Amino acid sequence: MEGKDSSDTESTTSDIMDDREDLIDCRDCGLIFAHNQGLKDHNCRKKLIRLPMPGDALDGILRGTSATVCCADDLPAYVIDRPKMCVVNTDNCNQEGTHWVAFHFPVSGPPEFFFYSRGGAPDTYQQRFRNVLIVNGPQYRFFGCQIQPDHLETCGLYCAYYVKMRSQSIKMDDVLNYFLSDDLDANDRKLIALFSF
Repeated sequence: MEGKDSSDTESTTSDIMDDREDLIDCRDCGLIFAHNQGLKDHNCRKKLIRLPMPGDALDGILRGTSATVCCADDLPAYVIDRPKMCVVNTDNCNQEGTHWVAFHFPVSGPPEFFFYSRGGAPDTYQQRFRNVLIVNGPQYRFFGCQIQPDHLETCGLYCAYYVKMRSQSIKMDDVLNYFLSDDLDANDRKLIALFSF
């Protein structure tokens, strides 16, 4: 068996000391890497639930569904190709982005607006939302009870959950039954746990 000479041991110890100086952690999940390249290559699922949720993160969560993520002025006025689901920011494309809502246009039956997660009608943010529902209806459904706390940070998660459940043909009422009307913070905790490890 060959032995190591002292110069090999010294360089290994020196390399380890240098690595400790390079330690870097992922701000999203806390995982520590010895080199910056490890962090760059790291595909952290927690990044998908950064709040408030940007459109590209919603695209990632909704991969595998037929949902379209868009801003308010990109929502089509008339939906021909059904079933169709859209997660729509309440701001137009030239604005920063305020809140996420979801639309479901089934093959038959009234379109659904989900949701103004704090309760309310589709025109709470834009009259155009109500107009789109009428053009594609004329009857439409929406849920008027508040299920999200007053902050808007998690609205994207609620929309993602709705789209995923409706994609599996789970009825709107059954999707809504997942949420509590008397413990809004618990609803947030459930969704954050569901969309993270």
